[in-house]
Amino acid sequence: MNLTLKRTMSKIPPVSLTDVRSVAPDVRESLANVLIDYLWQLALCENWKDYEQQLFILQIGELSGRGIQDIYHSCSCGNPMESHRVYGVAPVNCTLQVLYSDGRYEMRMYKDE
Repeated sequence: MNLTLKRTMSKIPPVSLTDVRSVAPDVRESLANVLIDYLWQLALCENWKDYEQQLFILQIGELSGRGIQDIYHSCSCGNPMESHRVYGVAPVNCTLQVLYSDGRYEMRMYKDE
């Protein structure tokens, strides 16, 4: 992980016992656990945690000849996108969504309907 992880971790409030997070099986199969944890940290930071839907566009990038994970984070209401880079995990191309309702968070693959 890069330094973005350290900066983000300091902004994340502890998840209360009433918050429930679930991850779809296809997400668990496609992403390393450490990357899933990092995405949760981004989704639950103070600026993002109350949005009903967040999107994570994951793309394979390259830095100095090595594969890295580029992450583009936005919400469905058109707010500006944040970008992050992560290295040390196998990069993938996919789009995920985190849905929030009544204190429950769900991470799943995004399917354009």
